[in-house]
Amino acid sequence: MRERRSTYLLCCGVVLLQGCFWTPRSSLPRSQAAWLDSAPHGRALVPWWECFRDPVLDQLIGQALAGNLELQEAGARLRQAEAEAVRAGAPLFPGVDVVGDLGATRVDESRRRASGLGGLLRWELDLWGRLRAGQRAAVEEVGAAAMDLRAAKVVLCAAVAEVYFSNVEDQMQLELLERQRATNQTLLELTQLRLGQGVASIVDVMQQKEQLTSTLARAPLVEASLESDRKRLLLLLGKNPVERASREGESPGTSTELPELQRSVGREYTAFDLLQRPDLAAMQHRIKAMDQRVAQAIAARLPRVS
Repeated sequence: MRERRSTYLLCCGVVLLQGCFWTPRSSLPRSQAAWLDSAPHGRALVPWWECFRDPVLDQLIGQALAGNLELQEAGARLRQAEAEAVRAGAPLFPGVDVVGDLGATRVDESRRRASGLGGLLRWELDLWGRLRAGQRAAVEEVGAAAMDLRAAKVVLCAAVAEVYFSNVEDQMQLELLERQRATNQTLLELTQLRLGQGVASIVDVMQQKEQLTSTLARAPLVEASLESDRKRLLLLLGKNPVERASREGESPGTSTELPELQRSVGREYTAFDLLQRPDLAAMQHRIKAMDQRVAQAIAARLPRVS
């Protein structure tokens, strides 16, 4: 009896050791922070918007990165891929099923109880690498989801900066149109005075009125563009553009001047710089995942040993 028990414990120990040995640590899924901190080819992404030295733009991009709904969706897909990678690596370890039952019967006013408890240790020997290929494919899909999240951040920052600068441009145009309207109004009054003195003609007055009307007609278009930019910016920040923000700090920035570049952003780009694009890195991870899926499908045609 002792020999059988010792043999059983020895077999269980060998199975557990084999399961741990056949699960390389390098193929285990990393956390979301680890995936995002490690940029493609070990180079981190530089926050390019800091070169404008604009605190309003920095604040808006920070709010967008924290509250954008599409960014949160990409983060949820990354966490889902991590969970799938953990689940894909589970078959490499032994599994134990425990089943129990408890029943009672009544015969001739006597009650009989019956109970049972059983266990099953199951483990598949990954001789052809089918399970490991599936796990590596899941890990590559985690990398693709992480790069998708990074790409979403890059696109979001560019969209916020574009809308912000468009907003500032519209406000500057409104101020310019207001000064132009005041100038045209003054010229119209002077032209009417000259007409009363017989120096100018009615044609000059009509031309000046036409210029004033043209200036006034451009203002509603710029105001509509300004309102559209504000609503789009609120959407990028993850807020409701229909309801007006009542608390301070929830509305877009009100800067009326375009920032000046503190340093040149022009440079020569090489083929190595193209590899820093997160969308290309995501495609590379997906290609590797598909290659592992092919290996998994080939190994699935071979006999299994459990």
